[in-house]
This record gives sequence, structure tokens and C-alpha cells, in this order.
Amino acid sequence: MARRAPKSLVLEWDEGGWDQLLTGIVKSHLEPRAEKIADACNKHVEAQANSSLSEQDSSFTDPRKQKARRRGRAIMHQEPADGKRDYMVDSEGSNPLNLNDYRATVITVTNRAKLDNARSHTLVANLHLGAGGVS
Repeated sequence: MARRAPKSLVLEWDEGGWDQLLTGIVKSHLEPRAEKIADACNKHVEAQANSSLSEQDSSFTDPRKQKARRRGRAIMHQEPADGKRDYMVDSEGSNPLNLNDYRATVITVTNRAKLDNARSHTLVANLHLGAGGVS
């Protein structure tokens, strides 16, 4: 018995509908998960800023380390601008230049968030909060 060549199949779909579907998934499922991470990171940076008020420079004998510690404390006390938070969620949708560009991302907005994340790996430490379902 001779094998027949498989027929070719052409799939077509509505690009706008596909974009709408993926954007809806990002908005309804990924952004709430990212917000949980951002909220925990913001609580951490606030706690770090409050605890740095009680730190003493005398623990370092090297003047350069004392200066760096004071500079770090000054950054930790800079409040974010109105309407901003230290860690925020950014989401992106369809972009013809990038494949797989649908995402929700937690970003460091302020210098103190960048310093906090560099010192404590805050984003990685709170990544587990984005797992599972949305409550």
C-alpha cells in the first residue's frame, strides 16, 4: 500500500484578537501576581529605611566605608515622587519587533529601590509570592 503525502495545512487567525487575548491574560493573571511581589518589596525597602535611622557609623573604622554608609543611608531616606513607589509593575503587550513580548515585570523605580535590591536581593527573595493562583 502506497503512502500518501500529508496535505498541507494553513492556519490563519486574527492578530488583533490574539493580541487582545494575550493582553487580557497579562492584565488579569500576571499583573496581580507581580503586584504581590512589588508590595512585598516596597514593605522591605520601607523597613530598611526605618532601620537605617538607628545605624551608627562608628562600626567602620575606615573613613571611606563610613562615607559610603552615610551616602547609602541618605539614599535610603529619599522618598519616591508623588504617585510613584520604589518598586512598581510594568506590563508590555504586542510589539512586532520582539517575539514573546507579553509580560508583567516588577521594576526598581527609585535609587533606594536599586540600592535595596542590590544589598538584599529583594526581588529574588520575594519572587515566590508571584507563584500560584490569584486570590
